[in-house]
Amino acid sequence: MQGENKHTTQYNMLSFDRLFISVPFNRTTQTNPNPNYFVYNPSTKTYTYNSLLPKKKGSKLVITIQEHIVTFDFTSTILNKRMVELISNDNIRDCITNIRERNILCFDVDYVLQNATVIAADVTKDVAIDSSWIDQLSYYTSIHIKNNRKYTIDHYRNRFVLRKLSSVNDNRYKRSLTVYDKYYQLKRNHCPYHEVLDYYRGVWRIERKLRTKKEIREALHLSSHSSVSLADVLNADANPFTELYTKIVNIEPHSIIHSNIKNLRIGLLVDKYEGNMRQIEEELRKMYKSFHRKMLIPYQDYIDNLIDHSATELIKQIIEFFDTSNLPP
Repeated sequence: MQGENKHTTQYNMLSFDRLFISVPFNRTTQTNPNPNYFVYNPSTKTYTYNSLLPKKKGSKLVITIQEHIVTFDFTSTILNKRMVELISNDNIRDCITNIRERNILCFDVDYVLQNATVIAADVTKDVAIDSSWIDQLSYYTSIHIKNNRKYTIDHYRNRFVLRKLSSVNDNRYKRSLTVYDKYYQLKRNHCPYHEVLDYYRGVWRIERKLRTKKEIREALHLSSHSSVSLADVLNADANPFTELYTKIVNIEPHSIIHSNIKNLRIGLLVDKYEGNMRQIEEELRKMYKSFHRKMLIPYQDYIDNLIDHSATELIKQIIEFFDTSNLPP
């Protein structure tokens, strides 16, 4: 792949930038909430600590206590300079220990590790790659979405988001896959660790947000009866990026055989909409009452020919980019 992977997250295991876990409240191992840190909400009967309040700086840590449940919402920044490791089975004890050592709430680390279940998670992979290749990935993705009425790609500065269109205004229903320049994000957020910034130069992050237990089970291939325990999540054998990407995007090369006249008509429509497959599809639906999605294939192939890259080789690189099963041993 152009710009070989200088950095990969963890070896042969999934890594996470964020975990939101729930633990049964055990009074034999925990003290009462410290009023110097926790804010009580009488309407919900919850105590909440948020490390980002009042200033949105530092590592994210939100602790909530409600009746018999304690939740911990934290990111890889809890590892401080080791945040480049991301959260994994190798360092989860260090993550929980670091939370304990802040002396915000007294609890038993082993108890949390053994009894926690995962409410939400951000599965993550870091890859060192040329930004020019990311441009090709973004362009290929935008013209090969299988169903433009169901999925879309949003382009922003130094990132793109592949997401499901939903009429429901709820993040739980918005499956998405995000690719972004991690160095740019850390620089913008004033990361205090120079060695971390140096590590992330030229590194792009792939992130898939899992917002419900059902979504976690499906993405990580856990049993439908799984409690989604912390151990099950960290030891999951799955390939969540590739599976979602190939569900949304067509990665099979097609033969490119068209007559010159047909090619001309295709080219005119491609030029008219600057390769925007959503607009091309809308135009074709107006032109043909018996529209079928296979009618989009010649247009996708035509655009592939305009890309200065072998489509087959690019597809191979895309699969490698999203794959989590072939990290070095």
